[in-house]
Amino acid sequence: MELGESAQDTARRELNEETGLGCGDLKFLAFCSRPGGLRRDLLIFSFITREFSGQLIAGDDASDARFFPLDELPPVAFLCHREMIERMQQIEAGSQQPS
Repeated sequence: MELGESAQDTARRELNEETGLGCGDLKFLAFCSRPGGLRRDLLIFSFITREFSGQLIAGDDASDARFFPLDELPPVAFLCHREMIERMQQIEAGSQQPS
């Protein structure tokens, strides 16, 4: 997050930098906080969007980028990411609403 940048602006910028995509409306999904993580404190905000523009490409730190159905995801390494995916799966199943 850059100084003076909102969480939503950060999400839009990071999405574009990492995937080449733009997005429409963003709805807050969840946040994850892990003080004293691997190298530093960690704070992640996640958002939902269903409106994309552009061509999906892998960023400079990835060899591939693609979309997966929520029920066919590859293994996810980080606990924060797994928790956010589980929340999204609960929303898709109708057992929870976005914040």
